[in-house]
Amino acid sequence: MPKLHECTVADLCPTQITVGMIEVRDKRKHLAQLGHHARRDYLEAHPIPAVFGPAGALYITDHHHLARALWEAGIASGLFLVEADFTALHPRAFWVEMDARHWVHPIDAEGRRYGVDALPKHVKGDGARVEVLAPSRRAFAQGASS
Repeated sequence: MPKLHECTVADLCPTQITVGMIEVRDKRKHLAQLGHHARRDYLEAHPIPAVFGPAGALYITDHHHLARALWEAGIASGLFLVEADFTALHPRAFWVEMDARHWVHPIDAEGRRYGVDALPKHVKGDGARVEVLAPSRRAFAQGASS
């Protein structure tokens, strides 16, 4: 059963390459208009789905717009609904499982698929692109860090 956690936004690992900045801007403005208690209520009603991955890292699986908006608004922490704990998995097995559950999307705005090393390392979007990979799971898993 998913469990609600509070976590520092700076510690989040995205699972998609692109994010729509218009929606991020709109969410950031909405968050800025809320007082502290109203913002907490909003975040409780809209927790960001996530999983624990190798080394205990928290990977967000959806609501990347909200995560980015929190970071841009300078809001230090958010609420996350942890859907699974994959801390025991080797990184390659982790990424294969994430792909099988459709919880990772290393696809750019033009529809090109990349290896997971192309994912941003932080919600601010500081990842580097790597070569385009075939959409097979084998190629996908080979792009995973060891």
